[in-house]
Amino acid sequence: MNSQFQQALDKAILKDAHLLWHESIRVISVFDDVRYDRSDIDILGPGMRRHVSKFLIQLGCKARSGGRIVEPDSGLNFVLPKPSILAASPFDITRYHQRGADDIYILTPTQTAAYYFQAMDFDLAIMAIASLIQTQPVNLLKLLDTLEHHRERKCYEPVLHYLLACQKHAVKQGGMKFKRSLGAVFG
Repeated sequence: MNSQFQQALDKAILKDAHLLWHESIRVISVFDDVRYDRSDIDILGPGMRRHVSKFLIQLGCKARSGGRIVEPDSGLNFVLPKPSILAASPFDITRYHQRGADDIYILTPTQTAAYYFQAMDFDLAIMAIASLIQTQPVNLLKLLDTLEHHRERKCYEPVLHYLLACQKHAVKQGGMKFKRSLGAVFG
C-alpha cells in the first residue's frame, strides 16, 4: 500500500465512528449494531455498503463494481464480499473468495471475528475479538453456532461468557451506548 494513501486511510478511519482497521489481517470492519440475536443474518447491509463506499471514494478510490473499490495509484482493492447463500455462516464470507495480495476485505464485526479464527491461532483470535468488542459488538453466539471444529467449540465455550460480559459492559459505556446501526442512520 502506498504510504501516503496508508496515512490518509489510517487518519480517516480513526475519525469514523463506524469503521475499524484491522491491519494484521487486512480487514476494515463496519459497525453493525449493539444488539444481536444468534439467528440474525450477518451481511453488509445497504447502509453499511453505502457508508464504506462513500468513505473510500472521499479518499480518492473508485468503485469498480458493487463488490470492489480500487485505489487507483496503488491498485489496492477493497473487497465487499457478498454471501453465496443468504443465511451462510460468517466463516463462509471469505472462504470462497480468492484473495489477492493487494486486497483488503470489508466485513461486518462478526465476519471479522470469524476471519480472526481463520487467520491466526485460537488464543490470539480470542484476544483480538476481546479487543474488537470494545468498539464494535460481535454476534458471539452466532460464532459459537457456526464454529466447525468440535475442538474449537470446546475451547470457545469457556471464554464465551467472559466475552459476552465484556461486550455487555462495553455497550453500556461511553460512545457505544448511543451508537446506532448504519441501517437506522441511512435508511
